[in-house]
Amino acid sequence: MNVKVIPLEETRFQGVANAAKAETAAERNYRIAQLVVGDCAALLAFAAIGRGNHGEGMYAADVAATAAPFALGWFGAMKIGDSFGKDARGSDGMKAAVSAGKTWAVAGPVGLALRALGKGAAPPAPFVVVSLTFAGAFLIGWRYWFANSKSDSGRGNKQGNPLEFMNLLFGLVKRW
Repeated sequence: MNVKVIPLEETRFQGVANAAKAETAAERNYRIAQLVVGDCAALLAFAAIGRGNHGEGMYAADVAATAAPFALGWFGAMKIGDSFGKDARGSDGMKAAVSAGKTWAVAGPVGLALRALGKGAAPPAPFVVVSLTFAGAFLIGWRYWFANSKSDSGRGNKQGNPLEFMNLLFGLVKRW
């Protein structure tokens, strides 16, 4: 009898209906891409609403230019809050919100400083408060919603389909 020992570290185990399936590199990268697009959309929405409230032009280039310093601050501070780490990509909305909050605590002031450099003057205090509050709420709220949209909690036990059942059977047969 020929027995081959495979180290546990080299084995990817899957439970019934792939409930405990590990995240692949492709899934991780896809999830990060979704976060980047959503982050940009949240910042663009914040900029568009702000420009609209001040009666400024709503051309795409103008809105993008308004959002740019905040986006630079956000993506520049992403390592600090681990804004694309496991908690941010996961299905726990609170962990994702905490990660986004840590990032925004640094990114918000950096974005305001970059905006001040671009404008040549420091923004007034009410603008600082409103910008930090609402842009942060957009980003943190988006991240919270996104994480919870992945969650299977609250939907009962995960149900497998017939193809997953066949996958289970073939997996058992391969182990023999």
